[in-house]
Amino acid sequence: MANPITYVHPNPPPFLIIHGEEDDVVPIGQSQLLYQALQQLGGDVTFVPLPGEGHMLGDIYDTQVEPMIRNFFIKHLKR
Repeated sequence: MANPITYVHPNPPPFLIIHGEEDDVVPIGQSQLLYQALQQLGGDVTFVPLPGEGHMLGDIYDTQVEPMIRNFFIKHLKR
């Protein structure tokens, strides 16, 4: 039940998947599986692996991750 592709269904909403490549809590392979499953359904999905980052994303959150999230929401929620 913890596998993310368990909940993938046709016509998925947009997804932004950001994952540290050195995450020792959740294997990056889980995000890769989710990304591939969403792509196969034609979903609007962006996958951003972050080299050298762990589960908490460290010091790059404010400078790199937060702007990606903000731009994702602006793109998909702006009316």
